[in-house]
Amino acid sequence: MIPLPLDELRGLGELDGDGDATGLTIDSRTAGPGDLFVAVRGGRAFVGAARAQGAATLVPDGEHAALAQ
Repeated sequence: MIPLPLDELRGLGELDGDGDATGLTIDSRTAGPGDLFVAVRGGRAFVGAARAQGAATLVPDGEHAALAQ
């Protein structure tokens, strides 16, 4: 994956993390350093686990909630 600056995602929802994401996952069990965990519907409960494993996290909100479906 081409590194994605997390700053470009600010405004899409609750973003926790900085730097660049080099991986993307919706499964907190596979999340790790360099990954962006996107919480799909019901995934908010797993944000803490993803952060504990070193991943940045995004919980889409408002008009961007469709990202989580």
